[in-house]
Amino acid sequence: MAKTLINTLDNDAHEALPLGLGQTRFCLFPFSKPNIVQRDGDFYVGLCCSSSLKKFPITLLLEDGALADVWNNKVYEDIRRSLLTGENMPPACVYCERAVGIDPVDMQFHVALWHSRRTGDERSLAYLRKNASRYDRYATAISEIGEKPLEMPDFDIVEMKGVWANESNRTLISKWRPINYASATVEGEQIRICRSPKESYYPALVSIVETMPGKEYELTSKLSPHGQIPMSISVHATNSHTSAKIMEFSTNDECQGGNHLFVAQSPQSAIKVTVSSNKPNCFGLMGPTTFRALS
Repeated sequence: MAKTLINTLDNDAHEALPLGLGQTRFCLFPFSKPNIVQRDGDFYVGLCCSSSLKKFPITLLLEDGALADVWNNKVYEDIRRSLLTGENMPPACVYCERAVGIDPVDMQFHVALWHSRRTGDERSLAYLRKNASRYDRYATAISEIGEKPLEMPDFDIVEMKGVWANESNRTLISKWRPINYASATVEGEQIRICRSPKESYYPALVSIVETMPGKEYELTSKLSPHGQIPMSISVHATNSHTSAKIMEFSTNDECQGGNHLFVAQSPQSAIKVTVSSNKPNCFGLMGPTTFRALS
């Protein structure tokens, strides 16, 4: 379990960036990655690297390697909620000298876009579908603070049908969503993944599967990179607007998986296949991908 650390660091002077009435901070740190530090032989998970944390510390002790316990701790969930609403933000965020102020509505839209690109999460996609008319407002607000607006995702799903014979106790992952502006088409018993024109992101597919926290699963997939480029398949635990990587396997050659094991950390897990190249003539082929629970 996570414990609150009472921090006694010196209060370094710093100047907080302006924060208007009703605004929140434009910050993805609590949604994207933990800041792990070592002190006196113990490891701690900090919120970020802002100087304001030296005066208003928010740090949790990492015990027995249980990063998920800290990452999904109520303290962090409350901070994420406060950044999405602009309400009850901790002093460290209020007096931050790194993140600029922004309207909470635009922050919500940005987090939904960011999370949908990373995991294809249906909750984020549903929010974006419902609020698509707000995109122009969001893009203007993000541009005004000197950031690049994220583009709306592709809502289409690629589905592999009638090309795979079911095996006992193994489930075919048939529905995949292109993310990072990927282009995906079904070719026989494979899905071709490549970069969309005029985009430079690594193309990827993602599928959300139901899992039982604490249970071990086996993932099997055949990856065929084209042009000696790396391809990887990874598993992420999805929880609210967070995504923690559980397992990743990469290859430069055609491979047949079968021993990619992972322990689920949430009721839903995101299976992600990535072509690690943004060159237009590079693509990858993914064969039937299955998973099963281990007894």
